[in-house]
Amino acid sequence: MALRPWLSFGNLARQFGAALLLKKTTGWRYFMPWLASGALRSIPVAGGAVGMGCIGYGRHPVWEVTEACNLRCAHCHATSSEPSPGELTTAEGKRLIRQVVELRYMQMLVYTGGEPLMRPDLDELLAFSRDEGLVNVIATNGTLIDDARARELKRLGVRGVAVSLDSTDPAVHNRIRRNPRAFEL
Repeated sequence: MALRPWLSFGNLARQFGAALLLKKTTGWRYFMPWLASGALRSIPVAGGAVGMGCIGYGRHPVWEVTEACNLRCAHCHATSSEPSPGELTTAEGKRLIRQVVELRYMQMLVYTGGEPLMRPDLDELLAFSRDEGLVNVIATNGTLIDDARARELKRLGVRGVAVSLDSTDPAVHNRIRRNPRAFEL
Protein backbone atom coordinates (compact mmCIF):
# COMPACT_ATOMS: atom_id res chain seq x y z
CA MET A 1 0.00 0.00 0.00
CA ALA A 2 1.26 3.48 -0.85
CA LEU A 3 2.08 5.98 1.86
CA ARG A 4 -1.16 7.58 3.00
CA PRO A 5 -1.37 11.40 2.75
CA TRP A 6 -2.09 11.71 6.50
CA LEU A 7 1.60 11.02 7.16
CA SER A 8 2.57 14.31 5.52
CA PHE A 9 4.59 16.97 7.29
CA GLY A 10 1.60 19.34 7.04
CA ASN A 11 -0.73 16.96 8.86
CA LEU A 12 1.85 16.20 11.53
CA ALA A 13 2.58 19.91 12.05
CA ARG A 14 -1.16 20.68 12.24
CA GLN A 15 -1.64 17.92 14.82
CA PHE A 16 1.25 19.18 16.94
CA GLY A 17 0.05 22.78 16.63
CA ALA A 18 -3.43 21.79 17.73
CA ALA A 19 -1.99 19.96 20.73
CA LEU A 20 0.00 23.05 21.71
CA LEU A 21 -3.11 25.21 21.34
CA LEU A 22 -5.10 22.79 23.50
CA LYS A 23 -2.36 22.90 26.14
CA LYS A 24 -2.34 26.69 26.15
CA THR A 25 -6.12 27.18 26.23
CA THR A 26 -6.96 24.49 28.78
CA GLY A 27 -3.81 24.29 30.88
CA TRP A 28 -3.46 20.64 29.85
CA ARG A 29 -0.97 19.52 32.47
CA TYR A 30 -0.41 16.10 30.91
CA PHE A 31 0.88 17.51 27.63
CA MET A 32 4.51 16.45 28.19
CA PRO A 33 3.62 12.86 29.23
CA TRP A 34 1.28 12.67 26.22
CA LEU A 35 4.00 14.01 23.95
CA ALA A 36 6.45 11.41 25.30
CA SER A 37 4.13 8.39 25.21
CA GLY A 38 0.90 9.06 23.32
CA ALA A 39 1.70 11.48 20.52
CA LEU A 40 3.17 8.94 18.11
CA ARG A 41 0.38 6.46 18.80
CA SER A 42 -2.17 9.14 17.95
CA ILE A 43 -0.89 9.74 14.42
CA PRO A 44 -2.84 6.92 12.68
CA VAL A 45 -6.12 7.94 14.31
CA ALA A 46 -6.63 11.12 12.34
CA GLY A 47 -9.92 12.03 13.95
CA GLY A 48 -9.37 10.81 17.47
CA ALA A 49 -5.90 11.47 18.75
CA VAL A 50 -4.96 9.88 22.06
CA GLY A 51 -5.43 12.41 24.83
CA MET A 52 -6.88 15.28 22.86
CA GLY A 53 -9.90 14.34 20.78
CA CYS A 54 -10.62 15.38 17.18
CA ILE A 55 -8.28 18.36 17.12
CA GLY A 56 -5.68 19.01 14.47
CA TYR A 57 -6.99 17.08 11.51
CA GLY A 58 -9.45 18.05 8.86
CA ARG A 59 -12.03 15.83 7.25
CA HIS A 60 -12.75 12.32 8.39
CA PRO A 61 -15.74 10.19 7.41
CA VAL A 62 -18.22 9.06 10.03
CA TRP A 63 -20.61 6.25 9.09
CA GLU A 64 -23.74 5.69 11.13
CA VAL A 65 -23.82 1.94 10.53
CA THR A 66 -27.06 1.32 12.41
CA GLU A 67 -29.83 3.05 14.29
CA ALA A 68 -30.14 0.05 16.60
CA CYS A 69 -29.02 0.69 20.14
CA ASN A 70 -29.14 -1.11 23.47
CA LEU A 71 -29.76 2.16 25.38
CA ARG A 72 -32.46 4.84 25.17
CA CYS A 73 -30.47 7.99 25.90
CA ALA A 74 -32.45 11.16 26.51
CA HIS A 75 -30.51 13.13 23.89
CA CYS A 76 -30.33 10.59 21.07
CA HIS A 77 -32.35 9.97 17.92
CA ALA A 78 -31.62 6.22 17.96
CA THR A 79 -34.51 4.84 19.97
CA SER A 80 -34.83 1.38 18.48
CA SER A 81 -33.31 -1.94 19.33
CA GLU A 82 -33.80 -2.81 15.66
CA PRO A 83 -31.87 -1.57 12.62
CA SER A 84 -33.53 0.94 10.32
CA PRO A 85 -34.93 -0.59 7.11
CA GLY A 86 -32.75 1.71 4.98
CA GLU A 87 -29.39 0.67 6.41
CA LEU A 88 -26.70 -0.45 3.98
CA THR A 89 -26.27 -4.16 3.41
CA THR A 90 -22.86 -5.74 3.95
CA ALA A 91 -22.11 -5.55 0.22
CA GLU A 92 -23.23 -1.91 0.06
CA GLY A 93 -21.11 -1.16 3.13
CA LYS A 94 -18.06 -2.64 1.47
CA ARG A 95 -18.71 -0.50 -1.61
CA LEU A 96 -18.88 2.56 0.65
CA ILE A 97 -15.56 1.58 2.27
CA ARG A 98 -13.95 1.21 -1.17
CA GLN A 99 -15.25 4.68 -2.09
CA VAL A 100 -13.68 6.14 1.07
CA VAL A 101 -10.36 4.46 0.19
CA GLU A 102 -10.55 5.83 -3.35
CA LEU A 103 -10.69 9.38 -1.96
CA ARG A 104 -7.00 8.81 -1.07
CA TYR A 105 -6.84 11.62 1.48
CA MET A 106 -8.94 9.68 3.99
CA GLN A 107 -7.01 7.39 6.29
CA MET A 108 -9.65 6.38 8.81
CA LEU A 109 -13.32 5.61 9.11
CA VAL A 110 -15.41 6.21 12.21
CA TYR A 111 -18.17 3.68 12.86
CA THR A 112 -21.04 5.02 14.94
CA GLY A 113 -24.76 4.53 15.37
CA GLY A 114 -27.03 3.97 17.30
CA GLU A 115 -24.66 1.50 18.81
CA PRO A 116 -22.32 0.17 16.11
CA LEU A 117 -21.55 -2.97 18.10
CA MET A 118 -25.16 -4.07 17.60
CA ARG A 119 -24.66 -4.42 13.86
CA PRO A 120 -24.34 -8.18 13.16
CA ASP A 121 -21.83 -7.79 10.31
CA LEU A 122 -19.67 -5.13 12.00
CA ASP A 123 -16.67 -7.45 12.39
CA GLU A 124 -16.75 -8.29 8.68
CA LEU A 125 -16.92 -4.58 7.79
CA LEU A 126 -14.10 -3.71 10.19
CA ALA A 127 -11.87 -6.47 8.76
CA PHE A 128 -12.64 -5.32 5.22
CA SER A 129 -11.88 -1.71 6.11
CA ARG A 130 -8.62 -2.74 7.80
CA ASP A 131 -7.63 -4.85 4.78
CA GLU A 132 -8.35 -1.88 2.50
CA GLY A 133 -5.83 0.17 4.49
CA LEU A 134 -8.11 2.28 6.66
CA VAL A 135 -7.77 2.81 10.39
CA ASN A 136 -10.99 1.90 12.19
CA VAL A 137 -12.43 4.06 14.97
CA ILE A 138 -15.61 3.25 16.89
CA ALA A 139 -17.88 5.73 18.64
CA THR A 140 -19.79 3.65 21.17
CA ASN A 141 -21.62 3.81 24.48
CA GLY A 142 -19.09 1.21 25.67
CA THR A 143 -21.62 -1.09 27.35
CA LEU A 144 -21.01 -4.01 24.97
CA ILE A 145 -17.22 -4.10 25.29
CA ASP A 146 -15.53 -6.51 27.67
CA ASP A 147 -11.88 -7.61 27.64
CA ALA A 148 -12.40 -10.28 24.98
CA ARG A 149 -14.37 -7.93 22.73
CA ALA A 150 -11.72 -5.23 23.13
CA ARG A 151 -9.01 -7.66 22.01
CA GLU A 152 -11.11 -8.71 19.03
CA LEU A 153 -11.75 -5.09 18.03
CA LYS A 154 -8.02 -4.43 18.14
CA ARG A 155 -7.41 -7.46 15.92
CA LEU A 156 -9.99 -6.09 13.48
CA GLY A 157 -8.02 -2.88 13.09
CA VAL A 158 -9.79 -0.65 15.59
CA ARG A 159 -7.18 1.90 16.65
CA GLY A 160 -9.45 4.36 18.44
CA VAL A 161 -12.56 4.04 20.59
CA ALA A 162 -14.64 7.04 21.59
CA VAL A 163 -16.80 6.09 24.58
CA SER A 164 -19.59 8.48 25.49
CA LEU A 165 -19.76 9.62 29.10
CA ASP A 166 -22.43 12.11 30.06
CA SER A 167 -21.14 12.62 33.59
CA THR A 168 -18.50 11.37 35.99
CA ASP A 169 -21.36 10.96 38.45
CA PRO A 170 -22.83 7.47 37.80
CA ALA A 171 -26.35 8.55 38.82
CA VAL A 172 -26.38 11.42 36.33
CA HIS A 173 -24.90 9.31 33.54
CA ASN A 174 -27.39 6.49 34.18
CA ARG A 175 -30.33 8.90 34.25
CA ILE A 176 -29.36 10.38 30.87
CA ARG A 177 -28.67 6.91 29.43
CA ARG A 178 -31.94 5.61 30.91
CA ASN A 179 -30.20 2.51 32.21
CA PRO A 180 -29.33 1.96 35.90
CA ARG A 181 -26.14 0.04 34.96
CA ALA A 182 -24.86 2.11 32.03
CA PHE A 183 -21.98 3.71 33.94
CA GLU A 184 -20.90 0.38 35.44
CA LEU A 185 -21.03 -1.33 32.04
